[in-house]
Amino acid sequence: MTTLAPSDEKRVQISFRAPESRRKQIRIEAALVGLNPNEWLDRLVVRELEDLDKKKPKNQEAQ
Repeated sequence: MTTLAPSDEKRVQISFRAPESRRKQIRIEAALVGLNPNEWLDRLVVRELEDLDKKKPKNQEAQ
């Protein structure tokens, strides 16, 4: 199943290396929430980026 991103969003492909045990864990965690591994990783990356955005203003105020 493919979803269309809103026009202001662009898809990027991220490659990373991980041990087979970690890739297996990602597949298991994704399956538990009903996602494929790529969708699960997409959500993880988005969450991390949102967390960074939340922290950024605080860091700028401290400077």
